[in-house]
Amino acid sequence: MDKEIREKEQQGQVPLVSIFTLTYNHAPYIRQCLDGFLMQRTDFPFEVIINDDASTDGTTGIVREYEKKYPEIIKPIYHSENCFSKGERGFWNRYCLPKSRGKYIALCEGDDYWIDPLKLQKQVDFLEANPEYSMCFHAALEHYEDQSVHRDQIFSKLQNRDYSGEEIHKCWLVPTASVVLRRTVFESEIYKRAMQSPNFIYGDIVLFLSAAQNGKLRAFTEVMSVYRRAEGGMVYGKLPLDRLYKSCIHLEEIGTLFGLAAYKSISKRKVAKLCICSIFSAIHHKEYNWIFSFVIKSVRVSMIWSLYYCLYFFCVFSASLIKRIFR
Repeated sequence: MDKEIREKEQQGQVPLVSIFTLTYNHAPYIRQCLDGFLMQRTDFPFEVIINDDASTDGTTGIVREYEKKYPEIIKPIYHSENCFSKGERGFWNRYCLPKSRGKYIALCEGDDYWIDPLKLQKQVDFLEANPEYSMCFHAALEHYEDQSVHRDQIFSKLQNRDYSGEEIHKCWLVPTASVVLRRTVFESEIYKRAMQSPNFIYGDIVLFLSAAQNGKLRAFTEVMSVYRRAEGGMVYGKLPLDRLYKSCIHLEEIGTLFGLAAYKSISKRKVAKLCICSIFSAIHHKEYNWIFSFVIKSVRVSMIWSLYYCLYFFCVFSASLIKRIFR
């Protein structure tokens, strides 16, 4: 459907879906993101709530251009100061949700994009027909900007089936740009409690686990979005100490908030993995001062448990390796 026709047809209608987009300095990518929304072919109206966190690279001008051309669809939130740098978090809940009207919420960061024009229709049709499901998601293409280092690949090997909260907490399975969920998840008591905690630094997994508490989760194998990997991202390797400890506290808080033994066990293992990866990276780069600081800070911030789990899983791994060598 032509974008101008879509704009005309949606005038005066209440959107069934609100698309939440967070952007900051995404000038090279934001057009591709917004065009992915506008190409959607649906039998229902939708809106795009885009939160621009005081971009300085021209992103704001591009968003204003789209807002002017498609005012019934593009509903921006502009900030005069960068909120993230001031310590603000929870932008979906704080800024996007109050401005939105949709029964369903779709997610897509400003540097990711959709590639299937029927994506929204397929996911909303599923949720409309299956009220016991609170969220659905799908496979995505993982695109690396630097193709000399990594080739594009499927983000996670999803199956056409239901997934549990334990599964999505254990492994990073859910591409954020693939998610459509019910508005009621944002309005649920468990998610509201999560938003009151200062310990969460990754909002997506908390939202997805809240969805798992409020209904069933469904995955589709169709590749309908692209997750962009920019240069400089870090998943493994040595994390800065402050970031490492915030990540550990975040994981511990998941177990505390949701109160499930399985979540607590998974969080402990993930804490150990973070610490072990960081320590091995420090050893490899001969950054022994980092290891010393890690031990000292663990004691000072009363997180000696992180050392315990790190040592425990390191011993388990070492014992398994020794057995394999001398078998």
